[in-house]
Amino acid sequence: MKRNRTCLKILRYRKHHPFVFYFMILYLGGIFIYILIFHLWFADYSKPMPLNEVGDFLAGVFAPIAFLFLYLGYVQQGKELQQNTQALNLQVEELKNSVEQQKELVDATREEIDLSREEINHQRKIQQIQVQPFFHFKNFIVTDDPEEKSSLLISFTFYNSRATCRDLVLTVVKEARVDYTRIRNHIENPKFYLSSFDVVLGQSEQEYSIPSKRLPANFSVDKIYMQNLELKFEYVDFFGEQHVRSYTWYVRPALEDGKYEVGQLRPVI
Repeated sequence: MKRNRTCLKILRYRKHHPFVFYFMILYLGGIFIYILIFHLWFADYSKPMPLNEVGDFLAGVFAPIAFLFLYLGYVQQGKELQQNTQALNLQVEELKNSVEQQKELVDATREEIDLSREEINHQRKIQQIQVQPFFHFKNFIVTDDPEEKSSLLISFTFYNSRATCRDLVLTVVKEARVDYTRIRNHIENPKFYLSSFDVVLGQSEQEYSIPSKRLPANFSVDKIYMQNLELKFEYVDFFGEQHVRSYTWYVRPALEDGKYEVGQLRPVI
């Protein structure tokens, strides 16, 4: 078994290194023939060769083989170093590819997180809108007070078409024209309490009426310029959070005695 294994190794070596194999065969065969010829025709057995000459002979015979294997070892080491370098380059490329893939994965994950965050924020906004009331107005009327000509009477009806709210407080604020003296002195615009409701049902057309309310004298409308009135709805929503929603109405000078033209400008959240 060992003999067969040795033969297989020799055959494998001859296949992979034919130059070295045949060189060694020719070289060792030449040395064997040289020694055989020397012993048959030139050797003098009466005078044996000194040991130092035998050592010099053997050193001279095997020195080329030693240098050959030294050279082969150097070449083999160079090939191994080259293979190691190639392997390291491949590892570097794999690491670069891995880094790129990780970077792409991180970017994809970040985009997914951003999309999820946007979707969550969008859902929150929708939910926040859905739990807020939406007020509609009817018969918004402003007239002069027949008893006090310097005062105004305001009345209107509203209903809520979206979410139920509670603790609703209605106030009206007169939006005065720009007055730098009032701004400098931090004087607020006139404000007047209208009414309050414990609960205002949503998703229904149940109407809530504000009967004629007399506004203070400082709410009087200029007979020349248009005046704005801001209705403020302070309420608590489904989640128990306090909110204020404002609606601005313009009031133009009376076209007839005691009557004013009114209209809604825009909601201010």
